Amino acid sequence: MTDFPPPEKLLPHRGNMLLVHQLECVDLESMRSSALAQLGEDCLFYDSAKGCLPTEISIEIMAQGVGLLTCYRDYLQGTPPVESAMLLSVKKYAVYCEGIPANTLLRTTNEIAMEDGPIGVYNCELYRAEDSTLLAQAELTAYKP
Repeated sequence: MTDFPPPEKLLPHRGNMLLVHQLECVDLESMRSSALAQLGEDCLFYDSAKGCLPTEISIEIMAQGVGLLTCYRDYLQGTPPVESAMLLSVKKYAVYCEGIPANTLLRTTNEIAMEDGPIGVYNCELYRAEDSTLLAQAELTAYKP
């Protein structure tokens, strides 16, 4: 099993904006990865009126999963951590739940579909980790200078 650096070492996100807490696995040949997130009621995005996290948070969790994949690859190559990156578009976004209960262990899977210089397209899925129920999926396009 590989010991991965903590997300704080790879991503520019800090504090309550860092939503993923562990890079779980990476396959550099196929350029796929998975990462874990678990957000509680203290999460900035928790909706106490609805008693859950909004499904839109899935986009940011998947985007941070992509960041972990690409930044881990850069880390192995000795490239300094990124200071910023930008989500350019979300396509083929589908959500299969009404909300995400607090403290649900989530797994985001990410795959590089295409990269051209600083721009990449990534296929992403978000699952409830305990039973692999698909909660959301999307194709993300991001810019990383």
